[in-house]
Amino acid sequence: MPYKDNLPTAKEIQAVIRNIKYTIGNNIRKEYENSGEYTKSGIKYPNLPNRSSAPYESPSKQSGNLHSKIDVELYNGGVMVGSDVKYLKYLELGTRKMKPRNGLEIAYKKIDITKIIDNILVKVFR
Repeated sequence: MPYKDNLPTAKEIQAVIRNIKYTIGNNIRKEYENSGEYTKSGIKYPNLPNRSSAPYESPSKQSGNLHSKIDVELYNGGVMVGSDVKYLKYLELGTRKMKPRNGLEIAYKKIDITKIIDNILVKVFR
């Protein structure tokens, strides 16, 4: 959608904004999926294939179930990144007995939102 002489319509602007939101969410999802591969500093349990994550690290990938089921949805004017895997909330928020493994927050902090927006706007308005 190059715009030189004409201004974009409201619908076109809304489409660009949806694209930005989805791209940000998708980048968070990808970073979360990849984060399971990073070296962890938690305990190495004999019955698990990989070393566990320590508190405030992104969760370690053990079965791959969680990391492969992160979804991105546009929701109420924003973007929602999460999963229906029941134990995600316990990992993210922690419990009385376990400190959080807040991988979604870590993934969010690792992506460069400004760069994502700039790249999309450059493509749209070149």
